[in-house]
Amino acid sequence: SYTFEEVAADHVLFVEFELISFVIHAEAETGGNISPSGEVPVGFGGTRAFAIVADKGYHVADVLVDGESVGAVAEYVFEDIRSDHSIVALFALNVYTITSSATAGGSITPLGETQVEHGRRQTFVITPDPGYSIIYVEVDGVRKGNPASYTFESVSRNHEIHVRFGIAFHQLSLNVEPAGGGSVVGRGYYASESNVM
Repeated sequence: SYTFEEVAADHVLFVEFELISFVIHAEAETGGNISPSGEVPVGFGGTRAFAIVADKGYHVADVLVDGESVGAVAEYVFEDIRSDHSIVALFALNVYTITSSATAGGSITPLGETQVEHGRRQTFVITPDPGYSIIYVEVDGVRKGNPASYTFESVSRNHEIHVRFGIAFHQLSLNVEPAGGGSVVGRGYYASESNVM
């Protein structure tokens, strides 16, 4: 207020108003960004939208507004702003599934569904049972020979690995001496003893 005392002449009174301004503190943890970020000024009763974008290999894990979770949203809008606020974006590495399987006659380790974070590596060890051998290793539908192990490097998607085992056969050479003299040389294959039925 302003009071004119003992008025004896004309006067002019001018008043200038300024809109109250509030601040929204916006930040993003490792794995992505929020836009705009930092200390964002907003006028009384105003509206302000924030976009949340994850980096490659990450996803939005949660968004906290004034310390409370609003879920893993890609955008958040403050409306009719009448106080200061905060918004924090949280991110997490993507996790992929590698599914492994094997036929009878051996094992693959680890077996089943293995969770692997984005960019990590995962090795599978392949072990045939006695009397068996690795016929082939199939990765995502493509045969990769018969290695004793297989490593997925820099994983960035889901994968499948399947191993087929079979009975091991060994080469056999025979020298036979006929009763009438001379010799006969033979060569063949036999299955491992544990597999002979």
